Amino acid sequence: MITFESLSSRSDPEWESLVDRSPDALLFHRLSFLSYHSADRFREHRWKARKEGELVAAITLAEFPIPPVGDGSNGMELRSPYGGSFGGFVTAPGLTSADHELLVAGAKEMARDAGARTMRITLPPSPYRSGGDHAEFALFAQGARVAAQEITHVVSLQGGEDEVWSRIHGAGRRGARKAERLGTTARAGNMQDLAELHRLIAANIAAKGNKPTHSLEELQDLFQRFPESMILHVAENDGSLVGGILVFRCNARVALSFYTARAESADANRCMDLLSERAILDSMERGFEWLDLGTTSIGGVMNPGLEVFKEGLGGIPFVRRTWSIDL
Repeated sequence: MITFESLSSRSDPEWESLVDRSPDALLFHRLSFLSYHSADRFREHRWKARKEGELVAAITLAEFPIPPVGDGSNGMELRSPYGGSFGGFVTAPGLTSADHELLVAGAKEMARDAGARTMRITLPPSPYRSGGDHAEFALFAQGARVAAQEITHVVSLQGGEDEVWSRIHGAGRRGARKAERLGTTARAGNMQDLAELHRLIAANIAAKGNKPTHSLEELQDLFQRFPESMILHVAENDGSLVGGILVFRCNARVALSFYTARAESADANRCMDLLSERAILDSMERGFEWLDLGTTSIGGVMNPGLEVFKEGLGGIPFVRRTWSIDL
């Protein structure tokens, strides 16, 4: 039997210890990561699951309003993740598919008790899951349906430097060399670069009608609290920052290119080829097995130009699914 309990605190050593010993745990599973946002930003639910008294799983969710149902009553949905890229349970090693079904069944009961009408969970794509697809099987078996799916391109860093280099196609290499001929250089970034990088991120995202997931202050906070998990690469031309890639160390095996941004000026031309090349080689040198270049589709619609760019870097397309359960 698996039993559930709610956690009211935004910090918990036992939770962090579970993340430390889980082979597929991600940075986004840490309560210490999710606390980057203010306590009143989300109405959060933190659940711990025990088997024979031992903590074997944990999940964080947040409340979001959903459209009224037929009788006009309002609804609430619980979502995982919030404030991160991926959600779902962080689990101890050795859990079976049957255990995962019990986790989903227990989460459904907890969500009903919280007054939720639906529960929505976005799982990481398969390169993040060394333990297999227990979670997706359990969700389907418990009545979940795929509500959305996106393509994310992930670069394999396995096989040595020559093999990794061989996956970067000619166009990407030529673009990087062109950036260098234009006078662009790439270097490791630091806290002092965040303000200008965030300005570029905000400008790039505003052009699409959105805003960054994190404020500048939140990024600075994450840099201070997780210095080993925030890897910044910046490109400069004639003393000005013209582009950047912020990589998150999700766990020991997978890094995620979370933010990419470039200036609109001519001296930023092809700087993303140079920065991507640097991020790939640096991630390999740090011992990661995969570098996730991020989603290539939005709302289930592929961006063909971005697909060509990422596959030119050796990116392999994987599906990232969002599951929805009616309660």
